[in-house]
Amino acid sequence: MVVWLLALGLAAGNVEPPDESVSLDWKAPEADCPSAELVRSRIDALAADGARGAVAATVVVTRGDAGYVADLSVIGPEGHTKRRLEAATCDAVAEAAAVIVAVHRPPSPEVEEPPEEPPEEPPEQLVPSAETSDVPESTATQEVTPSPNPPPVRAPVVAPARSVPRLRAAVSLEGSVAAGGLPLGVRAGVGAALLHPRVRAEVVGRYWIASDPTPGPRARVSLTSATVRIGPVFTLGAVELIPRAVFEAGAARGAGAGVTRRSTAWRPWIAAGISPALLWPVRPRFALGLAGELLGVVLRPTFEVGGVGTVFSAGGVSGGGGVIAEVRFP
Repeated sequence: MVVWLLALGLAAGNVEPPDESVSLDWKAPEADCPSAELVRSRIDALAADGARGAVAATVVVTRGDAGYVADLSVIGPEGHTKRRLEAATCDAVAEAAAVIVAVHRPPSPEVEEPPEEPPEEPPEQLVPSAETSDVPESTATQEVTPSPNPPPVRAPVVAPARSVPRLRAAVSLEGSVAAGGLPLGVRAGVGAALLHPRVRAEVVGRYWIASDPTPGPRARVSLTSATVRIGPVFTLGAVELIPRAVFEAGAARGAGAGVTRRSTAWRPWIAAGISPALLWPVRPRFALGLAGELLGVVLRPTFEVGGVGTVFSAGGVSGGGGVIAEVRFP
């Protein structure tokens, strides 16, 4: 509409053209997204020098399965452009939309070019007399051709600012079945993590309740441990693949069973290995996943019963697999 009014004003000849601006229709979740005023200011900052022409843009942002989706429509002198933008955060889709709208802004017709300077006249030349000069009369004077107008200088293109990846936090619950180091049992854990788009690190407190199938004098064994995991993040569509290195330290508890006099003892436990995980962010702040684990037991606990001898010795390799539920914020 602004372009048509401008054309009518110029055709009339005695009406000043109105100021041109960005007509922005911005619809987005208020809790997670910037306001329309901030987006409009970003468009003005990204526009090239002199690119202040009229453009109409409509942006509708919604939450998607893996982040945010923006449907963008831009109408300008060069036609109608539609785009669909997707990103993990609303800030990222807002930045991309601002860049596209700024690129489509035409140069302002109000920018006046500097007047052309008249070419400098050549210095006056003395023409020698025909009686004393050997130079032909046709070459005694020369015409000076003014230089052509310099080519117009294009306004530089402003590169869009790069968005800095956000560092997020998460808390998780996990459950797994494990065997090897201790008898077959169930492990449960609660963890906290720091998340970056390319790497994650986490600390998990875990408890292993081992089964006790052996009759006679024996030790009922359980394990309390703290586990540290760190690894790179690879994205496969909407799924995150995370090969993690693992270090675990804790204490195994052995309680005597099948004996007359029962007692309890604690032994140290240290293990290290790998734990690949697959996480699926079903919502921007919630993810589900599967994880496996293979550990080498460096410090293996052993329990003895008086008069019987050794009743339990931990194995050198421990492995298992389970499920993860994770809440991410902000």
